[in-house]
Amino acid sequence: IMIKKFIFLIILTLLPPALARANVVMYPVKNENLGELKKSIQTASALRGNFKQIKSMKGLDKNFISTGQFIFIEKKGLYWQMQKPFLSTIIFTKNGLMTIEDGDKKLLAADQKPVFQELSDIFQAVFASDPEKLQDYFDIFFTKNNQNWTLGLKPKNDIIKNIASKITITGKNQATQIIL
Repeated sequence: IMIKKFIFLIILTLLPPALARANVVMYPVKNENLGELKKSIQTASALRGNFKQIKSMKGLDKNFISTGQFIFIEKKGLYWQMQKPFLSTIIFTKNGLMTIEDGDKKLLAADQKPVFQELSDIFQAVFASDPEKLQDYFDIFFTKNNQNWTLGLKPKNDIIKNIASKITITGKNQATQIIL
């Protein structure tokens, strides 16, 4: 999958992280607790931030680091622009994915490859931190200390398992950090 090419580890920082990430997998969320979880987490209708990707390859001692910016707008999609070491953009929408490199645009339509639709849905659910949407794709874990919370996600879906073995989202009301 093309996504695997650029995402091995993503650290998205919206605000400086001030939360210690507890072992959140010790606190599974059951379906009957989703309402309580939803009260603790305000789903995001829009997020903007910077990211840092660290890629590692078997057989190489050096990690490859790239940085950039993202914009997430609920019901529109996720705009992901890598700025260093080179300019590359991916746009995730409900219609699929669009890649832009060196001015060359490629549309990977959801109706031609349903996997792109599913991948787009998954990323949008993660960025919105919407527990109801997330439960379709992940086993959900949650812990809260005062107003600070940590949401842990373990993929049920093979598509995401190829990208990340777990996702940790921390925040206070809205997400402040997402780590894949």
